Amino acid sequence: MMMMVVLWTRQTCGLDNGLALTPPMGWLAWERFRCNIDCDNDPDNCISEHLFMKMADHIVSDGYLAAGYDVVSLDDCWMSHQRDNNGRLQPDPQRFPSGIKALSDYMHSKGLKFGIYEDYGNFTCGGYPGILGHLETDAQTFADWGVDYVKLDGCYANPDDMDQGYPMFGQYLNETGRPMVYSCSWPDYQQNPNYNLIVPVCNLWRNYADIQDSWASVTDIMDHYADNQDQLSPLAGPGHWNDPDMLIIGNFGLSYEQSRTQMAVWAVLAAPLLMSVDLRTIRPEYRDILLNPAVIAVNQDPLGIQGTRVSKANNIEIWTRPISPVEGDDHSFAVAILNRGEGGTPADVELEPGKVGLNAVNGYNMTDLFDNVAHGVVKPTDTITLQVNPSAASILSALLLALALESLPGDPLEIHISVYGSVTPQSELPAVDVWNWCEEILYMMATKILNFNIGVLGHVDSGKTSLAKSLSTVASTACFDKNPQSKERGITIDLGFSSFVVDAPDQVKTGGYNQLQFTLVDCPGHASLIRTIIGGAQIIDAMMLVVDVIKGIQTQTAECLVIGEILCDHLLIVLNKIDLVPKEKQTQVIEKMTKRILMTLQHTKFAGAKVIVVAAKPGGPDALEVESVGIQKLIDSMKEFSYIPKRDQSNPFLFAVDHCFSIRGQGTVMTGTVLQGTVSVNDTVEIPALKVTKKVKSMQMFRQPVERVSQGDRVGICVTQFDPKQLERGVVCASGLVQTSYGVLAEVERISYYKLPIETKAKFHVSLGHETVMARVTFFGTEVTVSTSEKFDYEHTYKYQQELIDVTKLDDEAAYKPAHQYALLEFEKPIQIPPNTAVIGSKLDMDINTKMCRLAFRGTPMEIFTEKNFRETQLEKVRVYKDKNKEGVVERVAGEGELIVKNLIKKDTNAQLFVGLKVKLSTGEDGVIDSTFGQGGKVKVRVTSGLQDATKVALQRLSGGKKKGKAGQQENQPKPTENYEPVKIVLHFKKYMFSSVKKMVQT
Repeated sequence: MMMMVVLWTRQTCGLDNGLALTPPMGWLAWERFRCNIDCDNDPDNCISEHLFMKMADHIVSDGYLAAGYDVVSLDDCWMSHQRDNNGRLQPDPQRFPSGIKALSDYMHSKGLKFGIYEDYGNFTCGGYPGILGHLETDAQTFADWGVDYVKLDGCYANPDDMDQGYPMFGQYLNETGRPMVYSCSWPDYQQNPNYNLIVPVCNLWRNYADIQDSWASVTDIMDHYADNQDQLSPLAGPGHWNDPDMLIIGNFGLSYEQSRTQMAVWAVLAAPLLMSVDLRTIRPEYRDILLNPAVIAVNQDPLGIQGTRVSKANNIEIWTRPISPVEGDDHSFAVAILNRGEGGTPADVELEPGKVGLNAVNGYNMTDLFDNVAHGVVKPTDTITLQVNPSAASILSALLLALALESLPGDPLEIHISVYGSVTPQSELPAVDVWNWCEEILYMMATKILNFNIGVLGHVDSGKTSLAKSLSTVASTACFDKNPQSKERGITIDLGFSSFVVDAPDQVKTGGYNQLQFTLVDCPGHASLIRTIIGGAQIIDAMMLVVDVIKGIQTQTAECLVIGEILCDHLLIVLNKIDLVPKEKQTQVIEKMTKRILMTLQHTKFAGAKVIVVAAKPGGPDALEVESVGIQKLIDSMKEFSYIPKRDQSNPFLFAVDHCFSIRGQGTVMTGTVLQGTVSVNDTVEIPALKVTKKVKSMQMFRQPVERVSQGDRVGICVTQFDPKQLERGVVCASGLVQTSYGVLAEVERISYYKLPIETKAKFHVSLGHETVMARVTFFGTEVTVSTSEKFDYEHTYKYQQELIDVTKLDDEAAYKPAHQYALLEFEKPIQIPPNTAVIGSKLDMDINTKMCRLAFRGTPMEIFTEKNFRETQLEKVRVYKDKNKEGVVERVAGEGELIVKNLIKKDTNAQLFVGLKVKLSTGEDGVIDSTFGQGGKVKVRVTSGLQDATKVALQRLSGGKKKGKAGQQENQPKPTENYEPVKIVLHFKKYMFSSVKKMVQT
C-alpha cells in the first residue's frame, strides 16, 4: 500500500500577480557599486550598461543562473537628471548609450530577468527624478522596456502618503499587463507600518536599515528580525516576503565564516537572495557559498514558511525553519546553529532536536549542508555534538524519514525506507520496532541476481516500445511513451528503462546466479535522436534490433546496426508486427525477410544472428489489449544468448547518468547504469560537469532500496539537492576519475556505409559516452605499423591527410596506404570523457530524408587534452608533417653555377626561411638556395656540381644570349616560332603542422 504526501502551501497574494512564489534570487548593484558615475576615471566599475552586461555574462557563465539567481537589477543613479519631453524617464546617455530597452533585451537573451529602480518621492536617494506625479507613466515605461522586477525606494517622500501611493503604483504595474515583481521599501520609512496594507500589495518589502559591508551590520539585521519575529515571520509566504537586504558575501567586510552565517540565516528567514558583489573578482570559496545547492534549496522551499530564532544562550543561537516534506502535523526542518562569540576557540554545541521543536517520533535524517556531513537518523531525544567556529554557523537539514509499506498477496510484509516521496501514515505501521526490521531487510541478500542490459534499437515506429512493454514486469518512470510521469518530465522520446526477471539459464548459473534480470534500454528510433541512441548503446551487454517485418531494414535500422558493430558483440534480431501480414502469407514473408536480413549481416560481426518473429502489440498501439505473439519464444532466445558479462569491481566507480530529477525536500535523483566499479550509500561521488562532490544518500534498483551497486547495475542514486537541469545526461564518478576535455587524439577508421568525403578541417558531431559535441577534425596517418598500445606514440612521425581514407578500397598500387589513421578532434565546447570510451563521428545535421548513413568514422581515444590552450602547450610534440612542393623557373644565369630563380616563393613570404634548402632542376642537377635576391621574392640558387652543357644551352636559348650588337640589339635571339621549355626549379620539403617553429625540413 502506497500513500502520497500532500503538501500544504499558503495562498498566493502580492498583487495577485502569481510571481515570487519562492524568494527572488538575483544580483543588485547598490551595496557593492553604490552611485559611482565616474566612467572617465573608473570605466569598469561605474554604473553603466557595460557593468550590468558584464555581471549578466558572469551570472550565466559561472553557474549562478543555473543555481537560481535569475534577476539582474539596476539600482539608483542609472537615470538622466531630466525626464524627456514626454515626461518619461530616460537613462544617462553617456553611461547607457544603447538605452534601457536594449539592456533589458540583452538580459532576456541570456535567460535572465531585468530589474529597475525608482523612488516614491520627488527624487531618488541619489538625487535623480522620483516617481511622484508620474506613477502611471513610469509603470507603462517599465512595461515597455520589458522590466521584470521593480524596486521602489522611499527617499524624499512623506511616509504618511505611502499607504496610498505604493498600492496605487502597484495597481498601475498590474494594469500594464506585464508581470513585474514589486519590491517595496515602504515599511522601512514608517514608524508603525500597517502590514495589513503592505502584504497584499508587495511581493517583498524592506523592514529595516540598509545593509553595510560589515559583520556588525549583518548581526544588527539578524537581531532585528529575531527581536520582531512574532510580528514579521507570519507575514512571509509564497508571493510575499520580508527582505532583510542584500547578500554581501564576497566583498570586503565579512570573513569566510561570517559569510556562511549570512547565507545560512537568510536561508532560514526565507529571505530574497540578492547578491551585491563583483562577480568578476569574487574568490572561489565565497562563490561556493552563494552557489551551495542544499542551502539554496532550503531558502527556496515551496512551503515558504519563515524561520525563527528558538534558542539564545551563551553566544549560541539556534534558528529553525519548517520545510518540506511534511507528514501529518510533522514538518521537516532546516536548523542553523550560530556561534555569536568572537573569541579564538570553536564552541562545542549539543543539539537535542526535541528541545528546539523537532518532535517527530521516528526522527530525522540530519545532514550538514555546508560541509555535506551526514549525521544519520536522529530522534527527538538524541543528542548530536557540533563544533561551530566563532562568528560562524552550521546549517542542517532535518528531513522526516518517510516510511513506505509494500505488501503483495501471499507475500510477507516488506518494510523499507524510501527517499522517493511515498509514505505511509504512522497509524498504519505494524506494532514492531521498525528500525530493527529495516536494518535487516533493506538490502536484498536472499537471491543472487545477475543484471543483464539489453539495448532495444530500431527504426521509429518499428514497435520497440510496445515490445519492451510486453516483456517487462517492472517499469521505471523513464519508460514507455505513454507513461504519465515520462510525459510530465518530457522524456517520451528519450531512453526508456524497464525490466523483468527469469530463472537463470545454465551458462549463467555457473557464475553462482540463480536468477537473471533483463534490463531493457529502449533507445529512441527518431533519426534526430541518434546521439541518444549512441549514448544508450554504450551501457548495454547485448543488443536487440527490432525490424518491421513489412518494411525491413530502413535507414535508422542500418545506423543502429553500425552502432551495434562498434559498441556491442551480441545481437538478436526481432521481426515485429507479424500480425499485419495475412496468415496465409506469413511463412513466405518471414522467410523472405529473414533471408534478406541475414544477407545484410553476413559481412558483419553479427553474421548468423538469430531471428525471432513476434507481434508485440497485435492491432497496433491503440488497439484493445490482446495477448502478444511470440513473446515466450523471444524470452527463451534471450536466455539462450545471455552470458555473464565482465563485472570488474576493482576499477574506480563510473556511472552513466541518463535521467536526472529532483524530489522536493529529499534530494536529486540520478538514474543510470554503473559502467565500472562499485558505490555504496554514504560514499562521496563527483559530478565532473558541475565540479562538485555529493554524498550518496540512498539508492534504488527498480524501486527496491539497495546499499551497494556494481558494474552493470541499473540504479537510481539520490544525493543532496542540486538543480537537475544542470545534468540532463553525463557521468558521475569517483573523485578525479573524469577530467574536462577540450580535445582528443584518436585512432580512427572510416565507416564504409558513409558515402561522402570526410575531409580535414570539416566539422563533425563527435559522440563520446553520453556526450555529443561539435568538433573540427584533422586527419593524419602512417604507413608503418606502430605499437597498438592505448597511448599515442609521440616518437613516431605522421603524414598529414586531406581526408580520412577507406583503406579497404585501396588497391596494391596506391601511392599511400596508411596502416594507422588518426584524428585530432578539437571540441567547440569542453566535455567530460569517461575512461574506455569509444569515439563516433557523425554528420547529424544531414537531412534525415536523404536515406544515407550519417555515421562517418569510429575510433578510440589515445590522448585526452585537458588544457584549454592545448594547441600551444600539448600539440607541439605531435609530429605531423605536410609534404610541400614549390616550383619556380630560372630567370637567368648569374655566374658560374649560380642561377636567379623567380616564382619559387611568394613576394610576401619570408624568403630567408628557405635559405639552405635543397632544390632540383628539371634538367636533373641538384642545387641549394644560397640567398635571397632583391625584394621581389627571387632567390639565388647555387648548383652544387655545376651545370650540364645541355642546361647551359637551354638557359642561353631562353635568355636569347646576352651578347649585344649594334644599336644595343641582342644577337642570336630565338625566332618567334621557336618554343623552348623553361628550366624549372623544384623545392620539396616537409612542414610540421603543430610546430611553433616555422621551419621547413628536408630528408
